[in-house]
Formats: sequence, structure tokens, C-alpha cells
Amino acid sequence: MFETDYKSACDAVKAPEKTREKILSFSRKKQSPFPIGKVLFVAALISILAVSVSATEFFQSWLRQYILHGSEIPLRQNEVQYLDTYEQVIDQSQTRDGYTVTLESAVTDGFLAYVSILVTAPEGTDFSHLDQPTFTARLSPQDASYTCISDSYENNGGFSCPPDKDDNPRTFHWVLEMEAIDNKGDYLFLPGTQWNIHIKNLELVYLETSEENSNGKFIWETAAEGIWDFTFTLDLCDLRSMELIRGAPVSVSYETDDSWPGSNPSQIETAAVTAFTLRSYSAVIATEDTVSPFIPCTVVMKDGTRTELVPYANFYKQLRYKTDHPIVLDDVAYVLVGQDTILYAQEIQN
Repeated sequence: MFETDYKSACDAVKAPEKTREKILSFSRKKQSPFPIGKVLFVAALISILAVSVSATEFFQSWLRQYILHGSEIPLRQNEVQYLDTYEQVIDQSQTRDGYTVTLESAVTDGFLAYVSILVTAPEGTDFSHLDQPTFTARLSPQDASYTCISDSYENNGGFSCPPDKDDNPRTFHWVLEMEAIDNKGDYLFLPGTQWNIHIKNLELVYLETSEENSNGKFIWETAAEGIWDFTFTLDLCDLRSMELIRGAPVSVSYETDDSWPGSNPSQIETAAVTAFTLRSYSAVIATEDTVSPFIPCTVVMKDGTRTELVPYANFYKQLRYKTDHPIVLDDVAYVLVGQDTILYAQEIQN
């Protein structure tokens, strides 16, 4: 996911005004012979299948391609059934300054939520011709946030910007990843909760090269000005979870892998894990002492399929993991934690 303050990380230079005219002029240039490059602000690489289906099916199809995470292995039948049950179609659109932003659909396990968003530029816009050998032009919000109207919880939004290969040069897909917990530690992605997604201005960022500067310099331009505000209610929420540790803490050994230059060589660490909660898109490990770095975790399904849990937050005595691939709790056999600790699936809690 890229952050909306990425300007501070780049030696970027503002381009002249009248951005749309400049973008349109690019569309009349000869298409770059280079393939789509690797996006700098990327949280997930995906393959988009161009299909012609109804609006609802398109929303589901795109989000499901994102969930596949670029894998050539299709969703298993149980995962398709899971998404049929819990994927919520939102289908809200607003147009500002010629750009239409559409909230398509969402999935959540009560802890994390993914919202797919489609951005459609004006007719004649062709972003694909801005491709560079090492960078692909992308649109991003200049400012974005999401708010739980029911609880007055607000957080800045983080948007994944995967390469868009739907054969439409004037569209971009985003995925907004949301996490929300109130002051009591309760999760806010509950049925009936209302959410507001706020997006202010859209920016185009790309790498401009020249004979004098072959490395190029980053350019960002205001592609569209305006405010896109959406309010929707979550209805389909999978609040089930599985506690993998009951009773006494479990000792877990794991290998540290610090690859920084001059750092200490890898060594074996031991941690006492007091709780392990697994959900459809996330997991939380509680430990007796603060643990660093993360303990590696792999979810193993009954058919032998493995899903690596991705670390994303380390709080005091709490490690948080996520996965953009749905974990069907009914089909979990066990979780491999650290080097050789196996935690077998327990009863699913609602």
C-alpha cells in the first residue's frame, strides 16, 4: 500500500497546470514498447482478466482477481462459496472534475476490511502511454480517510495501487485496506455500522526521463480536483474466529532473519505465546513479552494448501498478521508457528 505522504520520500517536482490537457497529449504519442513496470507504491501484484459481465459480477470478479494475489491457481470451490456469502456489493459512484470514483465491493472479518474502488478518467485519457521501463504512472488520492460514523472513529486511508490490466487505458483500480478498533479493543466492522470514505483530489505520479537525466525525476500533477464522499453500511461481516491456544502458554522457537548490513547473524529466539486468534483475513498473536521480529506463521488447510500470514503491525505484546486471500476456517487443519510448533484447529467461535 502506498501512503498519501509519499511526496516527502521522493525528490518530486510539480508540473505545470492544465494537467488534463497534458495527459491527453500523452495519449496521442506512440505507445511505449516497454511492458508495464513495477509500481513503487504497491501492496499487491495482480492479474486482471478482461471480462464482459453484469455490473455485480464485474465487481466480484475484480475483487476476486485481487484476492488471487497474482497466483495462477484459481480460487477453490470453498473459497468461491465463501465470497458468494460474504462479499458485499456497494456500487456507489460520484463524478468530480470529469473523474468518476466508484466504490465497488467489500469484504471483512470484523478486524480488517478490503474495499475495491474503480477510478474512471474522462474519455480520451490514456494513462498506459505514460509507462516507463522502471515505473508505471499511477493515480493516487491527494488526501484520504475513512470514518466509522457509528463510533466517530477516523483513520487515514491506505490504498493499494496494483497494476491495472483490464484493457481500459482510462481506468484504475484501488483497494482500500481498513483496520478499526475502538478504545475498548472491540472491532468496529460489525453488521449495521456506517462508514464514510473521504477522498480529496486525485494526483498523477510518474517518472520523467530525459537525455540529461537518464534516471529521471518524479512528477506529480493534480489530475482532478474535488471531494468524493461515500457513506455505506456494512451488512455482510464474517465475525467468526478460531482460538488456537487454550490453557497454558505455548513455547515457540523461531529464527531471526535480520538482513541489514552490519547486523547480527541470524539466531534462534524463543517466545511464550499466550493466545492465537485466527480469522478469515487476519490473525493476532499475544505473547508474554515483547517480541521482535515477527514470528513466521503458515496456515495449513485440510487439503494441504498453505497460506503464509503477512506481518503488518507489532504492538505491545501483540503481533498482527493479515492475508488478502480468504481463509475458510472450516477447512483449517493447523497453523505452523515458528520453526516446528503446530497449533491444531479448534472450535470456531461466532
